[in-house]
Amino acid sequence: MKILVLTKRQYMAKDLIDDHFGRFWELPFELAALGHDIKGLTLSYRSRAEGDFFERPRKDKPAIAWSSVNLMRGYFPQIERYARRALEIAQQFRPDIIWACSDAYHAIFGRWLAKRTTARHVIDLYDNFEAFSASKIPGVLSAFRRAVKAADGVTAFSARLAGHVERSCPRTKPTVVIENGIRKDLFGPRNKNACRERLGLPIDRVIIGTAGALDKSRGIETLFQAFRALTHEIDDLHLALAGPPDRIHTPLGIPGAAASNRRAPARLIPARFWRMTGAAICLARRNQRDRSG
Repeated sequence: MKILVLTKRQYMAKDLIDDHFGRFWELPFELAALGHDIKGLTLSYRSRAEGDFFERPRKDKPAIAWSSVNLMRGYFPQIERYARRALEIAQQFRPDIIWACSDAYHAIFGRWLAKRTTARHVIDLYDNFEAFSASKIPGVLSAFRRAVKAADGVTAFSARLAGHVERSCPRTKPTVVIENGIRKDLFGPRNKNACRERLGLPIDRVIIGTAGALDKSRGIETLFQAFRALTHEIDDLHLALAGPPDRIHTPLGIPGAAASNRRAPARLIPARFWRMTGAAICLARRNQRDRSG
């Protein structure tokens, strides 16, 4: 089966091509390993090298041809240029399925492209796209819901999100859960003290914390409130935080709190979690029902 993957290039503070990161990197290669013919097209919302990239995750995995197009040229978006390139690839590749991923815009565009080919349209939901700020532009949500309702298939990262989609966008065609996985070569049991020493943290203290987006929209304030309350019950409690430098919300005025705003390469992420006595996942209350796994 021929599958054309449509996705944005940057997501979760990583770059699909540069960092070889995430769901939209791993799943296409697994599909290729099963014998399917895969081609990918990424739309970069930032200025990056354009062109074709032939990527192979490991020697035992088949290579995939990725094409990358920048959204902007100067100060102006080049939607038509991207659409022409996508149509060109679809006409040459003649996919059986167009798998549209990463945000509401790609879901909408995937439907547009499928109508102009003989391909079936499948949408992947790795998050609740309706909650994205970019989806608040007038007309986007209604177009996204129409695309979901009309899609030949939907893949979602959790049963809860799949259920939400089926309630908000009633469908008659399949909705399948494909959960996110972890890299076994990175994540596994580690020595907690060694991780703390590597990151310059005290070995003998109780450490709680989180890593990822640390802005208020993720409900990080709840973690700060819990930490303040626990300091009255637990001696030598330490709060450790790590997140992207452009999104960190530093807990100023909280004794015992330490924040790192350095982007960590993938190989260091496990150490940041294993350093903790307890790790928290922050989720804003208004989005919990819809997008929590």
